[in-house]
This record gives sequence, C-alpha cells and structure tokens, in this order.
Amino acid sequence: MYSNTNSDITDISFIDELTGCVSLITGECLFTTDGGNSWIPKLNTGLTDASSVQVLNGKWLMTSADGKVVESSNLGATWQQVSQGGSAVESFTASSLSSPTSGLVVGANGAIYRYTSGNLTAESSGTTANLNAVIDNGSWAMAVGDNANIVKNSGGGWNLQSTGT
Repeated sequence: MYSNTNSDITDISFIDELTGCVSLITGECLFTTDGGNSWIPKLNTGLTDASSVQVLNGKWLMTSADGKVVESSNLGATWQQVSQGGSAVESFTASSLSSPTSGLVVGANGAIYRYTSGNLTAESSGTTANLNAVIDNGSWAMAVGDNANIVKNSGGGWNLQSTGT
C-alpha cells in the first residue's frame, strides 16, 4: 500500500478494518476509508513534529513532541487546539481515548494529562521517567516509559507498578 508521503509515520489508529488515520512527523495526517489502499491527506492540523493519533467514534486527537494537542470532530477537515491546564509539557509522546470526550495524553518527565471534552488537566504520575505509551479503557489506565516504569490508575490515582526486574 502506498501512503503518498515520504515523511516518517509516527502512529496509527483505526476504528474498524477500513477506517483509520496515520500521523506524520510533519504534523499532518493521512486518512483512509478503504483499509489503507488509498490515503487522503489532512493538512493544517496546526502541529509540527506529530507524535500520536487516536481515532474513536468521530473524534480525532493528535499530539506533538512540542507539547501541543489538537482535536477534530469532522474527519480532520478542521482542527482545534486543546486547552492545556497546568505547566507546559516539553513533549507529548502518546494518547489514548476511552470515549470521544475522554482519554489520556502522556509525555516527557512523567507527564500525564486527562483529556475531557476539549481540555487537558495535569495529573501526578508518581514518576519523572518519560512516558512512551498509554492505554485508557475508561475504568482503568496504564502508561509505560523509560527505565521500565509502569504506572496504573484504577480510579484512585496513579501508582508505580513493579516490573519484577
């Protein structure tokens, strides 16, 4: 399959076998409705250095290594910057949506932000390690990062998990 780009692809998210999106390091994304046989560029996200993309039930969320998050509710035709509470983040690395209005964004220095209806709120992760991936299913969440750091939240705050190493 040909993606019509020479840019580095940083992440991928699909809502079903046919419909999905990839983020490009340039801040753009490519959208497909035929399982990746053809890709439609979605420009003007407002990001540079995109690091992740999530697509869920009509909501698109993209993060960047320069600490910005944007969202779209119209298949990437227009993008709005997500309001960020707390201190500025050096770099976002990953995101996960548990619903179109709720999810998590993680990044450098243990940064965890809760996404709620267009806003980001900082949470204390209990680590200063860079967090590289996150999953949020609505009732629990986990983030993983450098130096074997794993943090989990089951509704009572973030707790470091033992990796047994």
